[in-house]
Amino acid sequence: MYENIEVSTLLIQITNQCNLNCSHCYLAGGKTGEMSVESLREIIKEVIKYHVKEIILTGGEPLLHSDIRGVFTLIKKYPEINFGLVTNGILLNETIIKELEGNDNIYI
Repeated sequence: MYENIEVSTLLIQITNQCNLNCSHCYLAGGKTGEMSVESLREIIKEVIKYHVKEIILTGGEPLLHSDIRGVFTLIKKYPEINFGLVTNGILLNETIIKELEGNDNIYI
């Protein structure tokens, strides 16, 4: 039914958590909740059928996801898709940067 549809870019909010409380943000006010890595995996497997070229992971602050390393591991399994990570950058540290090194399909 949808075999001729192509999705170029998909935005996925993987967490509602944020380490800031910006007045302009729709998540201001301490909302909680997050998507499991397994749910993210299922979404990726589904959208591959539609030739998605880019998936942008947002939040809240995606680096606050309780299993962000699991998210990074999952991303590495799909080198044919470019992944964007929308972050305020406050939580970027040596550990996270090292984890992302050599992963050519993710940008911040």
